[in-house]
Amino acid sequence: MSIPHASNIYMEGLALIQGLKIAIQQNIRRLVVETDCNVLVNMLTNDNGPYQNLITDCTWMLTKAGEPHVTHVFREANGVADIMAKHGSNSNFFGNPMMYFSPPPFVVSTLKWTS
Repeated sequence: MSIPHASNIYMEGLALIQGLKIAIQQNIRRLVVETDCNVLVNMLTNDNGPYQNLITDCTWMLTKAGEPHVTHVFREANGVADIMAKHGSNSNFFGNPMMYFSPPPFVVSTLKWTS
């Protein structure tokens, strides 16, 4: 499933909001937020023009989650997240996030490579 006319920045913001919602629901307090979208990281701290409503929602959720620090990581360091995002986009679970309490089999080899 795809969202028509949605940019990658917009989707990164929606993913941040969804992840923060899950962290809040699961009562995860020591949260670290990493993204390979440097534009999103910059927009969270600077004037963000056309994405103002999205960024306002992101900052509100970050506040609700205890104000974790959002940092940029290079895409090469984000391999597991990339594989999981691709897996999710090819599944029938769009809009219904899957939660894993241990690494799923399709990321184990990448997880071993990056550690």
